[in-house]
Amino acid sequence: MNSLPSSFRAVLFGIFAVIPAVSLAGPNLLLNPSGQGGATTDWTVIAAGGDGWAINGASFDSDGASFITSYNFCRRSQTIDLLASGYTEAFLDGAPPIRAREAFRGFAGANVADLYYLRVELRDANGAVIDSWSAGTQSAPLVAGAAWQVQEHLFENYPPGVRQIYWEDGGDDAEFWAGHYGTLLDAAFLEFADPAPTAIHLVPGTYPVSAPAGGVAGYLETDDNEGSTHVYALVGETVPVTLIPEGASWAYLDNGSDQGVAWKERVFDDSGWATGNAQLGYGEGDEATPIGGVGVHLTNYFRHRFTLNAGELAALQGLRMRLKRDDGAVVYLNGTEVARDGMPAGTILFNTAASGAVADDGQGFHDFTLPSGGLLEGENVLAVEIHQPNLTSSDASFDLELIGDSLANNYDNALFTINGAQLHFAQAGPSVPVTVGAMWTVNVRVTDDGGNTLVQPLTVTGIPNPTQSPTAITATPGFVTEGLPAGTEVGVLAS
Repeated sequence: MNSLPSSFRAVLFGIFAVIPAVSLAGPNLLLNPSGQGGATTDWTVIAAGGDGWAINGASFDSDGASFITSYNFCRRSQTIDLLASGYTEAFLDGAPPIRAREAFRGFAGANVADLYYLRVELRDANGAVIDSWSAGTQSAPLVAGAAWQVQEHLFENYPPGVRQIYWEDGGDDAEFWAGHYGTLLDAAFLEFADPAPTAIHLVPGTYPVSAPAGGVAGYLETDDNEGSTHVYALVGETVPVTLIPEGASWAYLDNGSDQGVAWKERVFDDSGWATGNAQLGYGEGDEATPIGGVGVHLTNYFRHRFTLNAGELAALQGLRMRLKRDDGAVVYLNGTEVARDGMPAGTILFNTAASGAVADDGQGFHDFTLPSGGLLEGENVLAVEIHQPNLTSSDASFDLELIGDSLANNYDNALFTINGAQLHFAQAGPSVPVTVGAMWTVNVRVTDDGGNTLVQPLTVTGIPNPTQSPTAITATPGFVTEGLPAGTEVGVLAS
């Protein structure tokens, strides 16, 4: 547990400093992980079967490139020297979690029974293997299908002494076609994974009955991996509320016309558009509502109206979206763009092509966090345009779910504030009397430097005033009248 010195905990007022530490979470340790640098740059080619390694335009991570293999196995490797990369022996011997991840799939069309394997080894300074993990082997490989698959492993609690990481992967075109019709590999990632915090503590979590407003009720501390820094916030407890369900009815326009910019506005008249339930699209056979446009135009338009009353709007603390799109999409809330995926930067026109056939090709949902400030009391409109990469694209898909996070419990958060790692009882005083044994609950969210979060309720308890040593002695009335006899009381002592 990261803790504060006891001398800091004893003070109610004063300066509190957080000394930043090095984050455990790091960048991708692999070089050229997605083919942006070329087919073999930064990789050691172990085997260049058939016509060897090449670059393909399909992409799992939407960057427009992936590696592709040929007939007979293509194999390659990278070895990462962790000390040369700047990591200390003390850090490495603490066994920080290490995550390995890569996506693969078979070549498009019927030629998808391709082969794949991945092996990652944690090695000592001499190259001896300390720990390892494999997804298939060259002799017993995984079979690549038409959709992207992700292989992922988290190394934890491994023995000390790791100084190198060895990565080896490969693929083979099982149909033995000349050229590059084998397995696609993309988005290779190797990182020191920053685990999420496990607990929040409030020390001491008490407030004296006569302490003024603004005093410190405690210092926030977090159980986390050594060296992490933390940001704290007061948050309410929320429950998900579905604003637009998956499979909802949408107004849509599929005639290829140039709709300009008016179509995305809340007040736009879409009464002449067709309507149908999602999934909307063509070419895949799983559509609830087939639409037109295959081979004819690049863009189709969709609109959905939903209503919020004043209470519902005030309770919304956040907005999330699950989007199914093939191939690119731009999403607008009441006329303002709130999300863009698989599309180029800049102005989007009715004839703008999507950036490419992305990731799952419309088979899965992608998650987004949206700004909720554009929501209005009354009617709201979510408008979406779906774009194809070219006129030869044979399929299109669209579905969407919009979820609001609605405040269900705000605890006693309104009585408190957080400054750094200090929890202040900002509203203590005559209007909120502190009595011995009174209890208040705050809901605190901690975010570490790796972006991981934890939310936990904490309690503040009213306590008696602390016993203090006397600081002065007074005598009342504090003077003697002349002429009084001996033994006469001249004052009352108090401390």
